Amino acid sequence: VQRHVTWAYSASPDTVRVDGAAVPTLPGHTAGSDIDLAYRFMELGNRESTVDTYGGSLLLGSTLQLGNGWSLDTTATHNRIYTEDKGTNGYAIESAVVDDINNGTYRPFDTTDHGSLDNARYVPKEVTTSYINQAEAKVSGDIAELPSGSVGMAAGVQVLYQTYKDFYDDQSVAGNVLGNAGSSGGGDRTSEAVYTEFGLPAFRNLEFQLAGRYDHYSDFGDTFNPKIAAIYHATKSLLFRASFGTGFKAPLLQDMHA
Repeated sequence: VQRHVTWAYSASPDTVRVDGAAVPTLPGHTAGSDIDLAYRFMELGNRESTVDTYGGSLLLGSTLQLGNGWSLDTTATHNRIYTEDKGTNGYAIESAVVDDINNGTYRPFDTTDHGSLDNARYVPKEVTTSYINQAEAKVSGDIAELPSGSVGMAAGVQVLYQTYKDFYDDQSVAGNVLGNAGSSGGGDRTSEAVYTEFGLPAFRNLEFQLAGRYDHYSDFGDTFNPKIAAIYHATKSLLFRASFGTGFKAPLLQDMHA
């Protein structure tokens, strides 16, 4: 899978401290003293960036018949995503902008000609990679016969390994880019899960389902989530479902390590 996205924002606003010698006399400003200049750097143009994402997955699976209506299903998956976010226009090195103001190459207070910031332009970049490896095995079959039908059961185990890395260019990490900032980070996690489910036919047209799942995350903790459901066939063309259960969502690695 490949995705290409282009973003456009207004020109970069920022506050920079410049040498008082490069600043004309302004109301409330002591001549010759440094000044904090809050300014939108229109001469850099709109901030534009492109985001290219490449993703792929591989799935392998098999089903083995064990006899007496039982089967064993196994799957292994690998998913990988690579994203490159590049600022193609409108960004500049802050220290270079300050130098241009101090030496007169760029003159934000000039009402006729502000000069140029071309030598300060910069292309910030962020690269993000993540991948997930997962393996699962599940057995299913009937464990008993009731007058209303067969009692079905399924049980399985699942293991997962996930990693995430986020890398910004050095100038963005240092906070030296107008209109852009970031910090590099990364982390990984493992998780294991076991689960089971039972299908209980109470009557010919009524079935109950009982299920439960236990998960352990290396960086999140443990959680157990049960579920109960009912399926009622009122007629051949009318079906009612009802269920109650709990769930969870572990924090994203991006939220924890970006």
